[in-house]
Amino acid sequence: MNQGIVVKEAANQKYCTDAFSSAVFCAVCNNASVPFQRFANRSDMAGGSTLGNLSNIQASMHSVDVGCAQLAMHSAYETAGARDVMLAIRALRAFYDADIQISGADSATLR
Repeated sequence: MNQGIVVKEAANQKYCTDAFSSAVFCAVCNNASVPFQRFANRSDMAGGSTLGNLSNIQASMHSVDVGCAQLAMHSAYETAGARDVMLAIRALRAFYDADIQISGADSATLR
């Protein structure tokens, strides 16, 4: 915790993040000097999911699942890092301020 926004990935597609969207989002964070972390669900253990993968069924678009790290999600005593909130805001501002030019299915340029 307190190490930056988390980019969530899962081989079974429980998260909408793919290699392309992850690379673009992480490049935006790197350009803005905002730290980020990577999280991957283990393929041999049941894990959570988000609604992001379901939304891609309705509208095909590049998307990335991100969030703040926390322990004991959905518990009465969830624990999260206060610094991660500030870092997530910085990362999302950098993303929305970025000029991302996508060419085809496998090429993106940040300006």
